[in-house]
Amino acid sequence: MRKLFLVLLLTAIIYVPASAKAQTGPQGTIDVDNPVVQIMKLGTRQWIAPNQFTDIQSYDRIRTLQAGVGTITWFEESSQLRLTPETEIVVESFSGSANTFTLDVSLIYGSVLSYVPDPVEEGSSYQIWTPYFIVGTPGESIFHIAVDHDFNTTIGVLTGSLNLTSYDTPDESTEIEEGTLVTIDLEGEVSDAEELDDTDEDFEDFITALAEFEEEVTAEPEDEEDGTGTPEDEETGTPEDEEETATPEDEDEETVTPEDDGGTATPEDDDETATPEDAATETPEDN
Repeated sequence: MRKLFLVLLLTAIIYVPASAKAQTGPQGTIDVDNPVVQIMKLGTRQWIAPNQFTDIQSYDRIRTLQAGVGTITWFEESSQLRLTPETEIVVESFSGSANTFTLDVSLIYGSVLSYVPDPVEEGSSYQIWTPYFIVGTPGESIFHIAVDHDFNTTIGVLTGSLNLTSYDTPDESTEIEEGTLVTIDLEGEVSDAEELDDTDEDFEDFITALAEFEEEVTAEPEDEEDGTGTPEDEETGTPEDEEETATPEDEDEETVTPEDDGGTATPEDDDETATPEDAATETPEDN
């Protein structure tokens, strides 16, 4: 089984069909939380740094180096796949639309967290390939898969469920239920399912990452609607309030009006202070 996975991996690295080079299928987008994320695009052999304009398509290879984190959104505002530091994946197949699609991703090493908000409709599939098993989801799930460099695999399901299918027996699958965790050793043996709350402390980081991811992806829509910083809040300083504070009428009536200026010193006042009659107090007759 491990040999089969390696053959599939080598095929993805070496062989790119000629028809794929002209591919114009569906696209995902990648959001880079840390710049140490690289992508090898279809038909190239060079790792480059993605940006907000980089589309994800079939046969793309993506890796995160130390401290690198990248989140792929399949289709627009749909399912998400989070790559944690030191992880590498290959997008084996990505076709269809948001309603009916085929999505296959090989997890070479490292760990990924996945959020699938909607049911996977009949005729669609969302699968992650690990060294010994294919992990599929019927949708409405949040889960975490980790593969170390010795091909030991850990799978944890926080919400929903997963189907575990061996490469040797593709017609048979085992369900991993919500709230459980299983491990797969070097021989491809699957452990008994454990409750996430009762697992060994060796899985503490694994489970913590899963819980934080779940909080993030489920809280995002709520944050936008919780009323924090909404236009309604801005009513504390509205144009109406500003007008009530100081309106043109207030300035005309209360501050200084022409009438006020005239009442202080008018032409009549000047005449009363010094008139021609007053100036005649000394007449020629007096002299």
